[in-house]
Amino acid sequence: GAVSRPCASRELCAILDRVMKLPLLALLLTGASSMAVAECLEHSGLQKSKDGKVTEAYEDLRDCENDPAASAAALYTLAYLHNTENYAGLTASELALKTWDLLEKAALTGDEDAVVTLASMYGVGDAELGFEPEPDVQDCLLSTTEDPKARNGKGPISRAAIMQCLTKEPARP
Repeated sequence: GAVSRPCASRELCAILDRVMKLPLLALLLTGASSMAVAECLEHSGLQKSKDGKVTEAYEDLRDCENDPAASAAALYTLAYLHNTENYAGLTASELALKTWDLLEKAALTGDEDAVVTLASMYGVGDAELGFEPEPDVQDCLLSTTEDPKARNGKGPISRAAIMQCLTKEPARP
């Protein structure tokens, strides 16, 4: 199997480890509508990740980063692979920023797990980036998961509600 490398930051690693323990089937179902995109080989990438073929999973999922139809599952997994394997050879700061950005994109899909993960990240901040905890943003994001208006009933959390929370964020370095 692949040898895992240390995460970009301890806090981010702990959050990502919790995220990756979510049932993959639920994550696959979340992204079922976006799996037809040719560039983003989402279905095979997620399956390869589940099977422990992390290098092959990364190859299949790397184009999902720029695919607006990519599911939260694909973006979660890509963030995890970047953070633990660092295929792109990024510096620790670049790696932390890339992982953070991928998880923000995952949250903006409206997926509740992604929003909760992002809220957790805002709760702890990121020392590598000099990003202090932002409890107001964390609380706002968490409140969207319980607000029926933000969910349009029982559907995904609205992008507008998530964006409203993120505007509370001070500019990152």
